[in-house]
Amino acid sequence: MLDYYYASFPGASRLLPSELGLFVMAAIVVGIAFTLASGRSVDDPSQARSVARYLGAITILTLFVTLFAAFGAVNALSDLLVNHRDRARDLESQAQAALEDDFVSYSSLGEGSSLPLADGIFDFSTERNNDANFAFAVASGLVALTTGAVLVVHLRWRRRLGEHDDTAPVTDAVFRTVSLTVCFVTALVAAIALTSLGFAVFEIVAPGVAIGGKSSVVRAEGISEAISFGLLLVAAIVLFVVAWRRARPAALARRSEPSPTSDDGSPPSQLSAPATGPATT
Repeated sequence: MLDYYYASFPGASRLLPSELGLFVMAAIVVGIAFTLASGRSVDDPSQARSVARYLGAITILTLFVTLFAAFGAVNALSDLLVNHRDRARDLESQAQAALEDDFVSYSSLGEGSSLPLADGIFDFSTERNNDANFAFAVASGLVALTTGAVLVVHLRWRRRLGEHDDTAPVTDAVFRTVSLTVCFVTALVAAIALTSLGFAVFEIVAPGVAIGGKSSVVRAEGISEAISFGLLLVAAIVLFVVAWRRARPAALARRSEPSPTSDDGSPPSQLSAPATGPATT
């Protein structure tokens, strides 16, 4: 398996390769920083800029915590498709073979073929039962529900703040930065999820070539990862589309709309003007 980075978001442990994981985390932090500095050029007679910045920053944070925590819960539940006893025996046999060859110590059991979430607080890669899966799913699910509720509450406050004519300009300016941050991060997440989904399909089609080990175990792991990363890909695409529609410039939005035409289909520039002639007596 790929060497995944232990990300700091709940449910996202070992989700991302080290370089991409750091880049995504940095993108979120930079997006929050830009949000906290946005709206300076907009008149703010009601002094709502600080409130709008707070709402924007917490929206970014809770959105991605919810996304990654939900991914963790789905990944833990989809791992139930794998026969844990067969996987534990397979990992033990691989570790024993490695010991005989004096390449690694027995303490490295499971490091080479652990799941994307295997090195988190709840390690279910070598467990012979499903207890760790349910514990991880409940823990990640509770985080997703809690932060999701916080996200919904703050989005409602943002909507109320933007309803007033004197606060709408600064609120729109701040949340345009929020939308662009969401676009940037979800584009990265979608790319990583698509790559992981492709490797999961490779595990299903060619388990012996992908990571080795017992074919039935590797194939089941591929199905589990395909489900979780496929749902992550769909969620990232949906978030990107929604955020982009809110963030795109008005001029671009107007260009995407169909231009008015005449009854015969000709553009407005070719519409004939009413004929005017010399006044007759």
